[in-house]
Amino acid sequence: MVRKSLLIVALILTVIGFVLRTHGQRSQSTSSSHNQWVVGILKETNSIRVGMTRKDVLNVFTTEGGISTRLSRTYIYRGCPNIKVDIQFQAVQAPNDYRERLDDKIVTLSKPYLEYTVSD
Repeated sequence: MVRKSLLIVALILTVIGFVLRTHGQRSQSTSSSHNQWVVGILKETNSIRVGMTRKDVLNVFTTEGGISTRLSRTYIYRGCPNIKVDIQFQAVQAPNDYRERLDDKIVTLSKPYLEYTVSD
């Protein structure tokens, strides 16, 4: 009887160990894929640099709702609207015109950050 009980306990512990090991492997692979996704986003968002144009920005980001001007705007990453950058521009042509132009140059650029979306 004791021997039978020990076999049952051993079987139960083996099953529990297998389940825990399998779950840990799935967690690691999920974590790894999340890390790869974030690294890809960082590479893409960091491709935008001071001196580039608004047109270059729009290849990676799109405009966000909320208050903005021709010279200052928050942009959201095309792949996830919670990833944002704040950009200051220099007006290249028609500096007195309030409309955004694709050839405006980036003067300052924030690091990408996370924030809830804003809509008008």
